[in-house]
Amino acid sequence: IYIGSNAGYIYAINPDGALKWRYKTGKDVLSSPAIDKNGIIYVGSMDGSFYALNPNGTLRWRYSIGDWINSSPAIDKDGTIYIASWDGYLYALEPKDAADLKIEKVKGGVGKIKVTVKNVGYRTAENVRCRIILTCWDWKGLAHTKTFNNTISSIKAGEEKKVKINEITWFGHPSTLIKVEVSADEANPDMTPLASAIIVGPFIVVLNRII
Repeated sequence: IYIGSNAGYIYAINPDGALKWRYKTGKDVLSSPAIDKNGIIYVGSMDGSFYALNPNGTLRWRYSIGDWINSSPAIDKDGTIYIASWDGYLYALEPKDAADLKIEKVKGGVGKIKVTVKNVGYRTAENVRCRIILTCWDWKGLAHTKTFNNTISSIKAGEEKKVKINEITWFGHPSTLIKVEVSADEANPDMTPLASAIIVGPFIVVLNRII
């Protein structure tokens, strides 16, 4: 028996009522789990991620949607998984093992930002793309946005790499909002929430943790 909880856990309960295992997500689990023919458990969480769990309770893969998921998944006869989110979209996901990117750290520097990315999935992530979106305001209070990109060839399963975004310079008021996104071919992406930074000339300081 599989159930979610407001504590953010997915519980596996034996027929005699004993706890078999539990898996922790980031927020409430209001979605009812679905199980495929191989025993893989699929469930959404209010943390904005959709989870595929092995029968022993370990993570198989995770897909980051970024908005609440409280609907229950439906599995088609061909294995396609359908899930709806509060962002207004219906998602169709393939049940294959995938690369799964996770942003581990974001650090400022002189004219650059370094993003540490880990592949917590089962496949190599190819053509890993990192995008940094900066929003700042000029002295008249008008917002300006710039996007900076870099790509590295690959990150193997379980491997961690640093992606450097160079030639980042101040283009308005030093107080800046920063957002980081990473993606790759056939991989689950990741992104950070908005956070603040200070950019003065070539010097970039990320003020607070954004993951």
